[in-house]
Amino acid sequence: MCSKAIILLCERQDKLNTIETWYYNSPTIPSIVAVDFTIKRFFEKCQVVNHNKNLAKKNEIYTRNYEVEKESLNRFYNFKLLPEVKLLKKYINQNKPTELIKIHPNLESTVSELVSIEKEISNWIEILELKKNY
Repeated sequence: MCSKAIILLCERQDKLNTIETWYYNSPTIPSIVAVDFTIKRFFEKCQVVNHNKNLAKKNEIYTRNYEVEKESLNRFYNFKLLPEVKLLKKYINQNKPTELIKIHPNLESTVSELVSIEKEISNWIEILELKKNY
């Protein structure tokens, strides 16, 4: 645990945060190979941003970190999650889901739970006021 964590991010965490913040600054080539991981990562990031949002409401010293995390999440959502989910839906519509699962067995639960996953994504978008087409 960093001794500076109470007031601000330590140098290591700040560097990691900066790297991730700018990583999704431009569009990426979508792929469904790891869309399950992308979805999981999105939900994890949403929980962190929501926690930071609540901290920022209690103490404005955390406002800037919340804003940076939220912008990073917006980029992740628009440049990584959305394209991959759209591509997955396109694959499902063009092919049988069973054929897709044969090729990518790791996507079985994602394909079967896609409707509930999309509802949860929409819920987080509303809670965190994320912007589409960033």
